[in-house]
This record gives sequence, C-alpha cells and structure tokens, in this order.
Amino acid sequence: MTVTASHVRSRASGYTVYNLTVEGDHTYFVGTIAGGVWVHNSLPCDLRALRQEYVDAVLALRNVLEELRAEGEDWETIAKKLNADRRDLGIKYKDMTPPDELARITARNIKRYKDPLGPTIQWFLEEKHYSWEQIAESACKPGGKDLGF
Repeated sequence: MTVTASHVRSRASGYTVYNLTVEGDHTYFVGTIAGGVWVHNSLPCDLRALRQEYVDAVLALRNVLEELRAEGEDWETIAKKLNADRRDLGIKYKDMTPPDELARITARNIKRYKDPLGPTIQWFLEEKHYSWEQIAESACKPGGKDLGF
C-alpha cells in the first residue's frame, strides 16, 4: 500500500495537518488502539477522470441490454436489471465523490427525482410515463448535463 501526503500544513494551534491519499483504499483508520478515527481519501483526484470512469461504466450497460435482448428477456426484466445496476453504479461513484460535490448532486437528485440516487423505476413510470424499453434505454445514458457534466 502506498500513502502519499498531498499537502502538509502547520496550524496556528501547533498541530500539523496532513492531507493523505491511500492507494487502493477509500476509508482507513488513523490512530492507535487507545483511540483514533476512520477517515476517507480526500480524493484530490481529478473529478473529470472520476466522472469519465462513471460515464464509461454507464455506457457499458448497453452491452448488458444487448446481451439480455439476445437471450430473449422481456423489456420489463431488462429495465429492472439495468435500473438496479445503474443505481449500484451511483452508489459506487457517489462513495468516491468529494463531500461538497456529493451534496450538490444529492440535492439536485432529491429535488428532481425525490431520491438521492436519481430516477427510480417508479419515477420513470409515474412522472415520465416511460415504457419498460425506455426505462432500459435510459439506464444506459449518463445524464448530468444540468450539473455541468
């Protein structure tokens, strides 16, 4: 495991603060047996790179859609599977998103979809009146243009 100090700052209080990135881990424990805290990587990583990784993962859901269609699955089954996969991706990438950006995305999702992860199947059916095919197709599109992505 590699630990990199991206910033080191001395505080007026006499404490030195280290901004660390721990390779391979998002959360880790800092301290001793007597006490410490769980912390998370501050992700000085490029948000554009994180966003691109998410976009690529969402676009890859198209392959799942095509495989399921080739296997003869119906649109409802495909839509439910892809929507669940998309929400799982949302959880994965939101866990890697810096807190202020995550707060912005979450607030937008709650306002727009009444759900912190984004549109649910219920939302698509009741608010957009989408068909199962449209729900499946939408799971393969990244969105987020209104957030500046």
